Amino acid sequence: MSPLSVDLAPTTVRPPGRGAAVVLWGAIEPIVVWLAPLLLAAPLLFLFVGSFARSWDSRGLSGVTLANMAEAFEAVRESIVFSWMLALGTAIIATAIAVPLAYATRTSSHRLGRFLGGMVDLPVILPALLLAMGLMLAYPFLQGGWIILLIAHVVQTLPFAMWPVVSALSVLDVATLDTAGRTLGASPFQRLTLLVLPNVWRSALTGAATSFVLSFSETGSSLFLGSPYYRPIGVVLVDSFINQDQRISAAAAVLFILCLLPALAIIELTLGNGRKGSKARTEATSSHDFPSFPKINQGGNA
Repeated sequence: MSPLSVDLAPTTVRPPGRGAAVVLWGAIEPIVVWLAPLLLAAPLLFLFVGSFARSWDSRGLSGVTLANMAEAFEAVRESIVFSWMLALGTAIIATAIAVPLAYATRTSSHRLGRFLGGMVDLPVILPALLLAMGLMLAYPFLQGGWIILLIAHVVQTLPFAMWPVVSALSVLDVATLDTAGRTLGASPFQRLTLLVLPNVWRSALTGAATSFVLSFSETGSSLFLGSPYYRPIGVVLVDSFINQDQRISAAAAVLFILCLLPALAIIELTLGNGRKGSKARTEATSSHDFPSFPKINQGGNA
């Protein structure tokens, strides 16, 4: 190197203690990332192993058998069918109410719309016990039937069916879209079905699947509103953990989880397709916003 040459390479200046913080975070990061999944997976794994154990006592688990799963299936078979039908009806009714209600709360400028939106959130704040007691006192002639269970589940899952639709309408700027439809002479029903639903159906499907999962796993209100003829799976699980063998209870819990997998798969597929669609629309918008320039070769010709 000549004496007059100057090294212009950039130099990185690290603040004092930067290297120690990076090393410390590198050691802590795996613990922070994997701690929550491990805490969630450990009980599920223990239930799965215990459901096939031949014996389960103070000394631990021993042996392998399928008798526990067969006995648990016979005990919860009718409750699973009833819970599936109850959760399916809850998801359909909650979604049918949530979509127009979310549309009304986002387009209405009156206090009534905001009041309805606040009332929908009350089941999230109030305990399920209060809701069950209120329904029992208000509708004593419905006690012991499935209709009172359906009402309780719809009320409890309605906020979770409505929130995804409200979020989608917020991004959509539904107020401007509703004004345009009103200017063209469309009725409120036409604006809802022709303008809103094609843009929020994926969010509505996510809310419906969430309502199904919450209804299927609901236990608080079902303990008070259920009857010997209409017993949701959550009530049967509580009863099995209190009165039956631990192995049978674990097997019933495993069957309960398996019944929820289809709804969880629908949620994941819907959200995944939504992310892909948003990414494709973003790329298409970006390609239209910026014009493409001709490439210049080495000779200087376009």
